[in-house]
Amino acid sequence: MIKDTILVILFFVLLGVLHYNLLPYFPSIEPQNDFFLIYACLFALNMMGATLFYLQRKLQLMEFAGMFLVFTTIQLLACMSFALAIRLVREDDAKVTLLHFVAVFFIALFAQSFYFIKKQKGISSPKTTD
Repeated sequence: MIKDTILVILFFVLLGVLHYNLLPYFPSIEPQNDFFLIYACLFALNMMGATLFYLQRKLQLMEFAGMFLVFTTIQLLACMSFALAIRLVREDDAKVTLLHFVAVFFIALFAQSFYFIKKQKGISSPKTTD
């Protein structure tokens, strides 16, 4: 669990630094604190996923595929709620912020899906020695 947390923090720090350095080349996010809200929301969701998969491994609640489907559905609903909140709060400036959010969300979704599936493969098929 600690290793997962460190990897999630490292991933979001690297993605955030890269995104922040590329901001001058994209339409600007107004107000600037929305940039940090995007990463705070996605980090919280990713940590929730790491916790769910940790509990799934330890307690054997359900199969990995079912847990992955449940987590992805929860994550999608939470992201849609965040997008709606940004749209309602920032009526005029929401478009650019939401485009940045969707782009970062898909990058994070791809990375976490790859990580969780790779990790599950390593757990379910232990290496044998001859």
